[in-house]
Amino acid sequence: MTRFLFPALLLATLACAAPRDPAYPEPVQVRFGNLYWVGAKTLLPRVVNGQVLAPPVEACDLLGLTCELNNENLKATRQVEPFTEQTFPVSRLYDEHLRMTPLAPLAKFAGQSVSWDGRNKLAVVSGGTGSLGWRYAFPSPATAQANTYLGPLRASQTRPNTGQPDVGQIVFAEAPLKNVTFYSKVTGGLRMTGEFTPSTPDNPNRGEPCNRENPKVCELPVPRDALWTLAYLSKP
Repeated sequence: MTRFLFPALLLATLACAAPRDPAYPEPVQVRFGNLYWVGAKTLLPRVVNGQVLAPPVEACDLLGLTCELNNENLKATRQVEPFTEQTFPVSRLYDEHLRMTPLAPLAKFAGQSVSWDGRNKLAVVSGGTGSLGWRYAFPSPATAQANTYLGPLRASQTRPNTGQPDVGQIVFAEAPLKNVTFYSKVTGGLRMTGEFTPSTPDNPNRGEPCNRENPKVCELPVPRDALWTLAYLSKP
């Protein structure tokens, strides 16, 4: 199987960074179209030896694939024609506790592609059709805005509190932000929080401005049990 290697610029950047324990690689930001992958039930993607590795269950769902995971490999099945199957390798991180799989070959099998945005130091997934996976959120008006933020981003979540269904999803940008919309995959559908959440008479959506004192930071609640969370960010 062909390995997906980033350009030399990425490898040089990683080499010049402060030394890290290879057993605990740093997160790497992945963007699906205009939507940043900011939350995962298990673990956000990591770069290992120039490859983006992603948690198999979340990655399969985001790419619109049906997958079966065992200790050694991942069997993926396309949900659109051609309804083919393919097996992908699985590696383990963090003292063998978490399983990960290369994102690019999986995306290619799903009819999509992964490219490296060297300027913003993030991986970009593009392509695909219909409303499967991450494109489940794609029809939102968020995708058509001219003031979309597409720059570098970091993401984290607050520590969950016992008995509380939500956690705080936080994003840190390198330029001021105006608003954020989070799309979280939950059992039975998609939950939205933020600017583009549909309004109802009983619960009007007035938008959720980012931190007024530090507009590069946004935080809103998202479901703690979400399989994945994507974020759309807008600029002032």
